[in-house]
Amino acid sequence: MRIAASPYELKAKSAVGTSAGATRQGALLRFDFDEFGPGYADCHPWPELGDAPLSEQLARLARGQFTRLSERSHAQARVGSDSATRLTRFGRDIAYGTLEGAIANAIRERPRVQAALRDEAERLHEFKEIATLVDVPVKRPPDGQTDYLGGAQAARERGMNRLAERLERLAPAA
Repeated sequence: MRIAASPYELKAKSAVGTSAGATRQGALLRFDFDEFGPGYADCHPWPELGDAPLSEQLARLARGQFTRLSERSHAQARVGSDSATRLTRFGRDIAYGTLEGAIANAIRERPRVQAALRDEAERLHEFKEIATLVDVPVKRPPDGQTDYLGGAQAARERGMNRLAERLERLAPAA
């Protein structure tokens, strides 16, 4: 099994167990299961509740060791991978092959699966698009000072007034 991680940071907008403006670290994980294919999960530790910090979570995963939190992430990814494989594999019980095939044959599934495939078809397509990783060649712009006021103006022009206000507060005094 291979594991890939994409770390991220979230900045708190209000105090919910942490001070406003504090950042929290997490990582999106991709587990490549030999028997199922890829599965995705999140690892978002809360050290103040006893979880090991993200750096330790990822270091242990790299060594093939699991913490209580990463074990739950692994289990969630496995369930998602198994479900996707069951609905799309060419096998003796279901032979749909693709998401589109699974949706087209929803009537052959249990009622809860039928409802999910029928009622959430658009979202399932969106999730498939999000989960399909693609390489996009991007040329990195040169480093420079952040133009907070220019960003605020662009945000206002697009109706994002709260973002514009935050950017204006970050701008250095003239």
